[in-house]
Amino acid sequence: MKTYKILSLLFCLCVATLAQAKTYVVDCLVAPELKAVADSKPTDYDGTRTVLYLRNGALVQVVGRKVTGPDGQSAAHTTSAGDTIDARLIKAVIVYKGKRYLAEARWLRYSDQNPSSASDIFASDNFRPRPQLSRWLQLPRIDMHAAGTRILYGPVLPLVALLLMAVAVWLVLRTRFILLSALPFIASATIVAYMAVMIDWDALWWCNPDYVGLSKAIGGALLVALFMVLTFCYMFCVTLFAHHSLLVWPFVIGYLVQWPALLLSYQLTGSLWPAFLVCYGIPILINALRTRLYGAVMTAIGIVALHVFVVMLAVVIQISLWILMAVALASPVIGITLSTLFGKYAREGKQRWVWRDGRAQYVHHTHPTDRTV
Repeated sequence: MKTYKILSLLFCLCVATLAQAKTYVVDCLVAPELKAVADSKPTDYDGTRTVLYLRNGALVQVVGRKVTGPDGQSAAHTTSAGDTIDARLIKAVIVYKGKRYLAEARWLRYSDQNPSSASDIFASDNFRPRPQLSRWLQLPRIDMHAAGTRILYGPVLPLVALLLMAVAVWLVLRTRFILLSALPFIASATIVAYMAVMIDWDALWWCNPDYVGLSKAIGGALLVALFMVLTFCYMFCVTLFAHHSLLVWPFVIGYLVQWPALLLSYQLTGSLWPAFLVCYGIPILINALRTRLYGAVMTAIGIVALHVFVVMLAVVIQISLWILMAVALASPVIGITLSTLFGKYAREGKQRWVWRDGRAQYVHHTHPTDRTV
């Protein structure tokens, strides 16, 4: 009798769970399949985790919503609907063959097979990757499955930006028409800026090993590095070929001064625009007084090129870290080697050259009060 009651209770629980389940369609824009990890071992760094891959177009049963922290555990302070933290942390609780899995909720589309009385449990969530930025710019919520979003996550815009940057460099090197080359350069920079504002780091999903695998991520990183090199070539050519009529030092100094100026401007006026006006308005004015409109336009182009290059340099560094982490996780031997090398450089700050027994030696500095020579 006791066994019968237990089985009956389990049956009722299963029926209740299935009754609450809602049907969603897998619609991942960054990969042909969606990765789901076991609810009991949600962290991606657990080598014993159970991974489930769901192909695009597959129907899944979602029984709940969960917001996880970076360690994969539930974040208690962000569990209510409508949370607008990192969209990657909003997970759907999927039931598959009696087991519960977690998958990114933004890659699930509400199915039309659900009854009219049901509702999308993720309807209040903002899946824009940088919601704080969207609030500052007053950007609307992003529909992850709309046609415009598919274009943002597609390969066309990045390839067009790369092609336009190559055309800009070619125009400078072959024709020396710097003003004409500014058109494809500004168009390329605008595409990159638009993608960054709209989907943040997701604009580089094709360089993320977690989405496309290690080999494809390395290929994508090479394309980003090529874009960075082309940007540097364009910036160098602009400053070189216009050097006879353009002062470069004003906007270089303006770029270096802008960071403390932004902090000071925000503290004094509550706005960042005065700092931008001073740091870049003055260099443009200096060159405009020397060569009129040409100097002003060339200075503005040089400022934009400098910013694009610095941003792309930071992007390449970040992508390299993604790939290094994936390599370390894929190969324990390489991981141990990298940790040993980084550990060696991390200890460099605790070592110094000393003069001992008539010769210089590089020794471990154990205490800041140690004055042994």
